[in-house]
Amino acid sequence: MLKKTILTLSAIVIIIFLLIQWQVYQINHAPGAYTFEVLNQPMNGKESFIEGHDGVKIRTIVGGEGPTVVLAHGFAGNLEGWNMVFNELVKSGFRVIAFDQRGHDKSTIGKDGVSSKSMANDYKTILEHFDVKDGILVGHSMGGFLSIKFMLDYPQIAQNRLRGTLLMSTLAGDLSRDNSQNQIQIPMVKNGLIETIMANESLATLFQSTFIGTPYKAIIQTALQSSKSQDLVILIPILEALVDENYYPQLSKIKTPCVVMVGTADKSTPSFHSNDLTKGIANSRMVKVEGKGHLLNWEAHLKIVEEIKKMRMN
Repeated sequence: MLKKTILTLSAIVIIIFLLIQWQVYQINHAPGAYTFEVLNQPMNGKESFIEGHDGVKIRTIVGGEGPTVVLAHGFAGNLEGWNMVFNELVKSGFRVIAFDQRGHDKSTIGKDGVSSKSMANDYKTILEHFDVKDGILVGHSMGGFLSIKFMLDYPQIAQNRLRGTLLMSTLAGDLSRDNSQNQIQIPMVKNGLIETIMANESLATLFQSTFIGTPYKAIIQTALQSSKSQDLVILIPILEALVDENYYPQLSKIKTPCVVMVGTADKSTPSFHSNDLTKGIANSRMVKVEGKGHLLNWEAHLKIVEEIKKMRMN
């Protein structure tokens, strides 16, 4: 009986292993829109560090001249994730500011730590330091969540300095609501299991593929490289804020015009979040990007630039 059980379990393990390898093979051999070199193009700007209210050092890259666009990345990312959007905007006649969120990549944590309150204050610091006027703020995922927090905490500054906000692949909190993927993946980050998964090439590939509408090797490699050096432990407080905090009841207080963008294949921040954002923010409209997932910064960078240009014209 024991021998039969062992043989059965061994067979199941082998089948699972083969299924994983087959899925990884399909991803690695799928045709892609861009090469690894294109997805990792250097940013056409100048790096500097600015100091925030609590001593935090925020890394920024600024490039171009013209109307200002500020780019705020998502959880466990960095400013390089905006490279394709950044360079296209610079070519299109914009001044573009990208920054590492506190606790991410080269930005420090500061005395107040990693929280929605302290990170929303960093947005204020960025806008004031660079004297942004009539600008457009683009927030991706966590960056969009913090953009909402910023507009709620500093409504006058938002209205005085921003022409509008592009909320991309994002939400106003309650991250785990009706989302089995997040309900599984978030505890994996918090208990450290994700580090074991990311250490295995095949498992890391499958994990990262869940964030992309049509995954292929170059975009998987780029996304993995972007988050590779990030210490996830220090970011747990903001991950918990994304789950525990809920600003949907306060959205009617936002007066800054907003465009809400979401990929129809986004599993991390599904379109019901975008629907709720659009319903809650009076001066807003929604843009759906067919077949794209959570990483619109690489999957649909030209669509992002197109919407920013429309916001300048309105």
